[in-house]
Amino acid sequence: MAGPGEGTRWSVWVRPHQPLNGDAALQAGALAFLCDIHCDYAVRRRLGPEFTRDRFVSLEQSLWVHDPAPWDDWWLMTSDTDTAAAGRALNWRWLHDRTGRHLATMAQHSLLREAPE
Repeated sequence: MAGPGEGTRWSVWVRPHQPLNGDAALQAGALAFLCDIHCDYAVRRRLGPEFTRDRFVSLEQSLWVHDPAPWDDWWLMTSDTDTAAAGRALNWRWLHDRTGRHLATMAQHSLLREAPE
């Protein structure tokens, strides 16, 4: 569990399992999917190991594409959670290519359900 002033930043290198072959619709769909995958990891770092994925529900997401690029190589996705309290969380994600170019920014508002008794 991250204490006061401690970061929750989590980074991972990602790439598609198969080439997307320059198909613009497939590229856009893959980027939208990437917005949501493993978005609970930074929240878990904020709340501690007792927080489980089954308590996490995505409410809304935003995606800003700054520099469109074909996803044909490894991209670095970094996530952080500034706020996770009172049943809500705000997640930020940044996507960079191998050279460090900032490709996209993502934001997600999430519901944190109570643990079953």
